[in-house]
Amino acid sequence: MDGRPVGTRGAGAIHSFGKGKHVNTMFGGLVVTDDASVAAATRSARDALPPPARLRLLGAVAIELGLAAATHPRLYPLLLHPLIRAFDFMGIDLPTLLFEDDGRRTPQGVAQRPPRAWGTLALGQLAALPAERERRRKVAAVLRDALVARGLRHQAANGPGDHPLFLTLLHPCRDRVRRALLAEGQDTQPTWMRSIVGDDGARDRVADAAVGEGLYLPLHFGTEPETLIGALDSAMRHMSA
Repeated sequence: MDGRPVGTRGAGAIHSFGKGKHVNTMFGGLVVTDDASVAAATRSARDALPPPARLRLLGAVAIELGLAAATHPRLYPLLLHPLIRAFDFMGIDLPTLLFEDDGRRTPQGVAQRPPRAWGTLALGQLAALPAERERRRKVAAVLRDALVARGLRHQAANGPGDHPLFLTLLHPCRDRVRRALLAEGQDTQPTWMRSIVGDDGARDRVADAAVGEGLYLPLHFGTEPETLIGALDSAMRHMSA
């Protein structure tokens, strides 16, 4: 925004490096700051954390390798998609269950010090960040134009500098849309964001609506916007039939 990089508007900023992010180290993140005292305090807090258990490291690697294989365009319809549909039949949103925090765990229970090798993994991905950011921008632009042409609401971009992780479709029948897209072979997720009460005790109506209406449309590497748009058109036709 305004030509300034993310993280330069305050004493520091925190970036998550989880699954699906522009830089993915399976877990962990990055703190950026130009304040020496903040940097020193951050390093001290990091060094005080316990190292991750070997079982967690092995689990993270296994999940990452499994997802890389299962989300391959040729394997996804045969492996992951049927599994997601099976869980959905039981009323369970599998991706949300596996990858989103339900808010019940305390930071003390999950905070661990990432291995040094994770930093090397992140640095290796930084070189490809500009190209990946531009790719996501282009995919998002195609999807936004398609949603506008169909009279479907979505979360507006911040501007030409926006490089989103997802594109959020807003629909009053969000869960029906998600299941209709799932039937068309497209896995999406309801928003994991939660609306909060402001300091003045008031609620934001836009944020409250997004909690119940927000549906994430993917922008990851395997996303083909034309295929997703076709699935959305088919899903809408089935919903209106």
